[in-house]
Amino acid sequence: MGEDSIKMKLEVCMRSYADPVRKARVQVQAVFSEMEKARLLTKIRQARDAP
Repeated sequence: MGEDSIKMKLEVCMRSYADPVRKARVQVQAVFSEMEKARLLTKIRQARDAP
């Protein structure tokens, strides 16, 4: 990952938190992302433990 890419992501992140509506959207997206991760991990563990 290049330095320019990192700077661009940081700028997008900073802009997201400057606007309250954007901040809320980012937080909601994070919640759904965590939920999806937990769901997938449960599914993978069940498949792994299945006989």
